[in-house]
Amino acid sequence: MMRTAPEQIGQVPNYFFWIRQGLQAVQDPVDGQIVSLNDEGRVVGRAKLPAGFTIGEIQSETNQVRLINGARQVTVPCNLDPPTASVLQDGPAPATATRRLRLVRKGRNN
Repeated sequence: MMRTAPEQIGQVPNYFFWIRQGLQAVQDPVDGQIVSLNDEGRVVGRAKLPAGFTIGEIQSETNQVRLINGARQVTVPCNLDPPTASVLQDGPAPATATRRLRLVRKGRNN
């Protein structure tokens, strides 16, 4: 892939996450698609996120990975077949998918 605009040069993928052993995913910073990669780093599939959906948080579970943004979520099953998954669907995020608090160190003694 050849970058065509100066602001695209040097951009790195966003939101790297593991789907299962041998399959990882990242968000392409140019088109926002989820790109599935095997252990050798080869692209094995691409899937579009729903229109207007941006990833706010990623929660990994035993059989799925949730991409959450407020009250919406996209669920990526661990048994995903990357070549056949071209569009990911969103739905409401369950009440149990609360945002985790992030710890911030404010000083040496805190």
